Amino acid sequence: MIYREISKSNFHIHSNFSDGKNSVMEIIRAALILRMDYIAITDHFSNSWKSNIIQTLNSKDSIIEYIDTLNLCQEYLTNLNSNLVLLKGIEVDLYSTDDFIEKNLSPENFDIVLFEYLESKEEITFLENIIDFWRNMEGLNQLPLLGIAHFDPSVFFKDDHDVLIEFLESYGLFYEFNESYSKFFSSKYDDFFEKIRNKRIPISIGCDSHDIRNLYSVEKVIDAIENYDLIKNYDKFLESVRSAFKS
Repeated sequence: MIYREISKSNFHIHSNFSDGKNSVMEIIRAALILRMDYIAITDHFSNSWKSNIIQTLNSKDSIIEYIDTLNLCQEYLTNLNSNLVLLKGIEVDLYSTDDFIEKNLSPENFDIVLFEYLESKEEITFLENIIDFWRNMEGLNQLPLLGIAHFDPSVFFKDDHDVLIEFLESYGLFYEFNESYSKFFSSKYDDFFEKIRNKRIPISIGCDSHDIRNLYSVEKVIDAIENYDLIKNYDKFLESVRSAFKS
């Protein structure tokens, strides 16, 4: 095991701004007790079918309140002189419309953005267009960290994995290892993760936490990182995080 070599982190957490059970401050206090290094609050953003089933951030007003809360919590940690780093994040449903995303999301407000439900080459093109739109925004100095959440390698035929890898590499996206979707890093995807390793695609870790009782539950993720020899890929992701938070 390599538990001591992995930062004690969770880059995929939901609060009661979407379908999580706890407030952001309750999550922070639990993370402090656990002596975690990094946490990212990544509540849902959607205007697809999902928004009719669970609570999501689906308006500018709700997003403003969300960002204000995360800013206050970052200030709280700074004043506390804590080593815990809080990333302001959001999880974007790729079944949402491009108009909805472009009108309601300002990338400069976030430290990390997860994209969920990447399931086809067409959705890669959709995501490329969103990122290109953000890159061309006037006054935007730097994009937040961007990555794909709980991706299922089986949705692409084996020969098409190269298309995804090329996209991740050219657009600088990271790949998330998610404890709640451990079936997606099964050994049958050895070839795919070999490509992730060889291309040095950054990887993040998370457990899609909706309750502070599983705020740091990443045992299967850590086993997979060890099994696929991806510690350098995770280090690359962490270096990007540290670089973004340098004073």
